[in-house]
Order: sequence, then C-alpha cells, then structure tokens
Amino acid sequence: MKKWINTEHDNIRFKPNPDLKLMDQVREVLRYHHYAYRTEHSYCQWILRYIRFYEVVYLDQ
Repeated sequence: MKKWINTEHDNIRFKPNPDLKLMDQVREVLRYHHYAYRTEHSYCQWILRYIRFYEVVYLDQ
C-alpha cells in the first residue's frame, strides 16, 4: 500500500500575476497546469458566457 507523503512542493499554490486582466490570469493558470489548448479555449468561453449572462441579469434588476 502506498502512503502519500506531503512534500513542500504540494503546499505551493500557483498565483497568477495580479496586474493582468482576468482572462489573461485564467490562461496563465491553465498553462501552468499544462491544460490542452482546446480545454483552455473552452474554459475561457464558459467564463465569458457566464460573465455576459450575469451582467445582463444584473442590468435587468
């Protein structure tokens, strides 16, 4: 049976550059974690659709 050992590397979290725009930060994180280009594109599209949808809902209120 394998025992999982916490190493110092496991506790380090990637932090995107806060000076970048939101979508650039998302892309930076996805690239850091080696996501495929198509996955990155899909995730970014989902986020944009979410933002646009709730922006419209917010404006309607």
